[in-house]
Amino acid sequence: MLHKIGRWTNGHDSRGNTCNANQGRLWAPGTPVSVSLAANQSLTCWLAAATRPFAVHGNTAPDALTGASAKVYPNPAMPTSVVYDLTFQYSIGSDTQRNVTLAALPVGLGMSRVSQYQVMCQFGGADAAKPNLLVAYTVQAPTAGAIAGVAALSCG
Repeated sequence: MLHKIGRWTNGHDSRGNTCNANQGRLWAPGTPVSVSLAANQSLTCWLAAATRPFAVHGNTAPDALTGASAKVYPNPAMPTSVVYDLTFQYSIGSDTQRNVTLAALPVGLGMSRVSQYQVMCQFGGADAAKPNLLVAYTVQAPTAGAIAGVAALSCG
């Protein structure tokens, strides 16, 4: 499956904001698909493609998203919707081999000021039984500060 994700960088956006080569604006276009699961059903997702995570302030060079996985399952509080657990590993600057685990995220926007993360996701593709999970994230790295990226996970 071809994943169309990316990071536009080193220029000016339509609002007049400037970003350098270490910053960027993320994109992940696709055709949305609705995913519903039976009470005993789940989907396992694995990393298919990703941008290099970058420091929002632009003072650290982008590095690597070295792995990601997710488990999608029915929302216990609202069984007609789904939630997902997301785990990913990254390195950037002196923050090497860092692991992030976020649980019970809603499809759409998930955020926590306490845990210092923001995640936006959408299912896409042509087959609701084998969708792609497109995830844009911003998390707080110990020394690089706020980092961001986008990943496409294949589910089945």
